[in-house]
Amino acid sequence: VHGRHHGDRNKAMKILTLVKREQVDVFLSKQYGENIDKIKNHVLPVIIRGDVRIKDALEKCRSHFGLLSETAQLPGTQRKHLVLS
Repeated sequence: VHGRHHGDRNKAMKILTLVKREQVDVFLSKQYGENIDKIKNHVLPVIIRGDVRIKDALEKCRSHFGLLSETAQLPGTQRKHLVLS
């Protein structure tokens, strides 16, 4: 439907509140959506593609730590999400 927005602003705000309270720098997700777009200025979104267990997703993050760290240091308005597959 044209003009209809996906993503729930309240959900995005709850995620953002939790991220700030827990001092999260990286946010892992299996998909990219408008809620992630709304919080990317505060946290680095990392999209994990494929059927991956949490343990394996964390290992992928460890193996790309330099890139994650460098990207997370960028100002939020310049930061893009990363995709690891």
